[in-house]
Amino acid sequence: MKNFWFLLIWLPSFFCAQNYVDVLQIRYAYTPHSNFENTPNHTDVNSFETVATVPFPINESTAIIAGANFTYNNLELFPNDGYSHLYNTTLRLGINTKLSNTWQGTFIALPKIASDYQDISSDDFYLGGLAIFKNQRKSNLFFRYGLYLSQEAFGVTTTPILGMYYLSNNQLFEADLAIPLSANINYTLPHFKVGVDYLGIERSYHLHSPEQIGRYVEQNRLEFASYIEFNTFNKQVLLRSKLGYATNRHAVFDDDDTIGLKVIDFRIDDKRTQLNPKLKGSLFFKIEAIYRFHLNSQQN
Repeated sequence: MKNFWFLLIWLPSFFCAQNYVDVLQIRYAYTPHSNFENTPNHTDVNSFETVATVPFPINESTAIIAGANFTYNNLELFPNDGYSHLYNTTLRLGINTKLSNTWQGTFIALPKIASDYQDISSDDFYLGGLAIFKNQRKSNLFFRYGLYLSQEAFGVTTTPILGMYYLSNNQLFEADLAIPLSANINYTLPHFKVGVDYLGIERSYHLHSPEQIGRYVEQNRLEFASYIEFNTFNKQVLLRSKLGYATNRHAVFDDDDTIGLKVIDFRIDDKRTQLNPKLKGSLFFKIEAIYRFHLNSQQN
């Protein structure tokens, strides 16, 4: 048990201004009545995600980071065609190292299996990776620069990342940005916290069901939300309730209908034919539970 707390205390030194570690995250989102374009039909979209992270320090400047995340999506891909179950399991294995007094680097491999899990094959296995460099400017401010690269059913996608983390001197205002992947801005009030956030999700899933065999789904979901957060158990368990708007692209294509390269949202040589009607964006509701370890609580 002592070693476990040592790991949690040690890890935030790689996150500069952040004085906490989110060890476990659980999220559930419900998007009702997302309409199919040019039809009177709609579908509900249910999403579940859990993320876990464990660090293993090697020395004072380097650590191995291991973790995994599991996601589940449930929706109709075609009007009145029954609900499909889309799963994604990603392992995360990488290294976090101090490069200088002001620079740190994180390099993570992201192999995953993504499909409807009806008949898992080698076609469901994809490789990806993430590299992030962090430059600390002040004790409460750092900038991040990175690149995300992933093999998907439709081809290869790559996303440059620019961001920052800032915590005000009174520790009431916080901004955590990693554009275009995520953004979170919040303010702490006496009994709860309020905030706005953005999350960009891009995944693909190979389909094995008899009706959809030989096809894949390209998921692009952008979430814009406001939230209220309550802290329990000495601020170690965070409970968030969110309301926002989400785009719901779940496009179905034939397996051999691919693109050359996708950079952020720019698709190179994209001549694909989408087989299902497009989904419109809609309001969504989301709840989150986060187990957060606070460094200061162990240092004081």
